Amino acid sequence: MYKRMLAVFISIVIIMTTCSFRLMYLTSSSDVQAANYGSGYKLEISRGRGTIYDYNLVPITNDSIEYVALVPPTPQAIMEISDQLDAETAQSVLERLKSGNPVATVVSSGFLSEGCTVVKTFKRYSSTQPAAHIIGYVNSDNIGTAGIEKAYEDILSRPSALTATYRTDAKGNILSGTEPEIDYSGYNLSAGIALTIDKGLQEAVELAASRYLSAGAVVVLDIGTGKIRAMCSLPEFDQYNVAQSLEDESSPLINRALLNYNVGSVYKLVVAAAALEHGISPDTMFSCSGSYTVGNKTFHCLGKHGSINMETALEVSCNIYFIQLARSFEPESILGMSRSAGFERSMYLCAGISSDAGLLPSLEVISTQPAALANLSFGQGDLMLTPLHMAGFISAIASGGYYYEPSLIEGLVDDKGKLYNASAPQAPAKILSSSTASILREFMINAVESGTGTAAKPESGGAGGKTATAETGWIKDGREVYQTWFTGFFPAENPQYAVVVLAEDGDSGSRTSAPVFKLIADYVSSRQ
Repeated sequence: MYKRMLAVFISIVIIMTTCSFRLMYLTSSSDVQAANYGSGYKLEISRGRGTIYDYNLVPITNDSIEYVALVPPTPQAIMEISDQLDAETAQSVLERLKSGNPVATVVSSGFLSEGCTVVKTFKRYSSTQPAAHIIGYVNSDNIGTAGIEKAYEDILSRPSALTATYRTDAKGNILSGTEPEIDYSGYNLSAGIALTIDKGLQEAVELAASRYLSAGAVVVLDIGTGKIRAMCSLPEFDQYNVAQSLEDESSPLINRALLNYNVGSVYKLVVAAAALEHGISPDTMFSCSGSYTVGNKTFHCLGKHGSINMETALEVSCNIYFIQLARSFEPESILGMSRSAGFERSMYLCAGISSDAGLLPSLEVISTQPAALANLSFGQGDLMLTPLHMAGFISAIASGGYYYEPSLIEGLVDDKGKLYNASAPQAPAKILSSSTASILREFMINAVESGTGTAAKPESGGAGGKTATAETGWIKDGREVYQTWFTGFFPAENPQYAVVVLAEDGDSGSRTSAPVFKLIADYVSSRQ
């Protein structure tokens, strides 16, 4: 403490000497009159960016307060600010004060000062910033470098500065005893971009995901529009310290909601849809003895389910049933269903934000290699999809067969905070018959009520869903790594939301992913 006080004292002496009386204490009437000819010294307090909003025009950025101290080069101000700041920041402030001009520095909300002026400003990102992987971040020059910040740089970077003007004399020396004039006229952060995100739901999704997932993603779609109401990715990252995340082996900067993963048993919904559309009855029976041999390869199931129909097969997630089901009709129907749901396409959300294109095996491979078709029937083999792709398909099931392309942009916002250039409602594609969609919804509801998805059952309203525990072929610490899924919709009647939960290296879809779905559904129910 003594050394720091000594350093501050020495700095004060140096600053006051360096200024060489540039900071004039004008007391005579002639000096005051001379000050009227000075142009004033303008200090930039904060250079803001336009606001990123949710679909209700609730700010997602610029939604928290930051306090900035305006520090003049006076002994009192230097002593006060030195006690407030950490050593590194204090040293930086002292160096800048050697110019003889005031400087601005961020302080805590409790900072009280007689020698400094404290001004409220907006902080770009909060300490619990939602939707960071969508928002992106800016660089040290306040230029958007990733995400929405980069995609809409031309809109978000429109000049907006909060300034303070100090009165000076004709020689440019700041007058003592006068307060700076704070100019808010150029500090309008209202203009910006509105996303389809629901901020409250986004925050709830991130909280739910953080309880069960160390790495993974969650996507929530509005079933009637395809609008993305929430999208989160874990691990999180600090938008103010991106360099640290670049060195992190867990790759926190990647938006995992847009990344391809092994799919597993949630793909059984696609196979079932293709079979139903092909005219196969849901009452079709196949027998499961716990294993099934195709060519020279034997596939296994978690149980011996006996003779079961399609509903029970989905409820208990029977691999053997779906191998036989896929072999009972043309394999091109499965690929056709996948393509109609956009699985082979990259999902474009805005400039610079797109999903991976899904990976499907070729028709030649699954037509000529029986084991490849068997693998595909329960979501393994040469198949990879993103959480966003699966959310779109689940939404189609829940909406009666109508597929809406997922969207992220609601529109632009003017400097009065009004929405304009709103995105036009999209016309959906009918990819499933109403009958097929209705049958699959009922099967998914049963899976949550009494099948593998019971851990996803919300406290009220009911839900439908499907679990998956996808093999990756990766070995970690002597054990196989699984990607675990839960895909579903809620409420059970008149569904509003389609949800996909993906966990990297999860335990199982039932134990790791399904509970996240339940927390999300319970949150939505509690606010209605």
